[in-house]
Amino acid sequence: MENLAVETRIEAFLRSKKLDTQARPNTLESYHFDLIEFSEYCRANGLSLETFDRQCLETFVGTLTKRRLAERT
Repeated sequence: MENLAVETRIEAFLRSKKLDTQARPNTLESYHFDLIEFSEYCRANGLSLETFDRQCLETFVGTLTKRRLAERT
């Protein structure tokens, strides 16, 4: 059930970005991928989107860097 709530929030965010910034489709697709990956990371580590903090976000970004993804992604 929580997955559906997270996906709904992600879709709402992407709709708002599309309207507010007229973001390009590739940008929105990248946002979507990154947000899904982050929500999966939180779930795997017993965190919810309501309770994660800056440290959680920094750790997640660190895992991306370790996987050699560009920091600007």
